[in-house]
Amino acid sequence: MSGHGYGPSFVPWMVAVAMLSTGSRIGFGHTFAGSTLYVVLGAGVAVVSTLSRSLRSDRIPITPPTVIMTSGVLLVIAAASSLSRSIGGPASLFWPTISIGAAVLLTFGVWALLERRRPAVTRRTGLAGGILLFGQLLDAITTIIGIDILGFYEQVTLSRLLINVTASLPVTPFLGTTWLFVLLKGGLTVGIVVWTGTAHDLTSFERQMILSIATATGLIPAVNNLVLQLLS
Repeated sequence: MSGHGYGPSFVPWMVAVAMLSTGSRIGFGHTFAGSTLYVVLGAGVAVVSTLSRSLRSDRIPITPPTVIMTSGVLLVIAAASSLSRSIGGPASLFWPTISIGAAVLLTFGVWALLERRRPAVTRRTGLAGGILLFGQLLDAITTIIGIDILGFYEQVTLSRLLINVTASLPVTPFLGTTWLFVLLKGGLTVGIVVWTGTAHDLTSFERQMILSIATATGLIPAVNNLVLQLLS
């Protein structure tokens, strides 16, 4: 089974799940708890992928990645519309713009370095690897802004424990409480990209799936943080 195109096709579903997860806490989407929506992500993608394979024929040349991407975009539009109605008043775009801009710049910088030092890695991981970097870096930046600037509260237990430990270090007044979290997240992300790009025993499909799962753990909370920034 070819894996080309699968990784990026999951991104709209991740974004929609993040919107619905945040919305369940601010006024819409009460049918699902935030954790349940992660199950909905996997189940929804699986159902759509299965249906697209069963419908594919010579006369209807559709592919699972195309259908997954298209259905995800439609879900994002629906989630954004519901979220917009729930917010009601004007949203603040300042911090989301800063977060996305910084993540884009850092992603291009890290990717350029990888292309120079490990060209085989960037060639094998492709767009899915770049999206993984962007999603995790966006999560790191929105966490810095959310906790150290806007006073948000970290909900993930392991991340919160790490941030609390960092807060007790003598450099905290100068670097904030999230610098160690960001360093570990960045290092782990680059490590995953390098490993998937150098592991010769992985098929293309397996590589795309690993990168997609790793992307979801960063992109979903990152979009969640962006929505909260809109409300700050």
